[in-house]
Amino acid sequence: MYRDTALSLLKERRPFPLGSPDYAWRTAAAWKYLQMAMGKPANRWTDTPPRTTVGRST
Repeated sequence: MYRDTALSLLKERRPFPLGSPDYAWRTAAAWKYLQMAMGKPANRWTDTPPRTTVGRST
């Protein structure tokens, strides 16, 4: 349920330019739903997802 809502919000943001208010609030809302889906306690939620390091060597 939460993941489906997050995916829907991410799809809805597509027509908006990166950085626009419409894009930003949909991104933030989707991240909140994903944190709910992960079972994170509400007091540990963040407004933005952590930076990704996929493909980066450490």
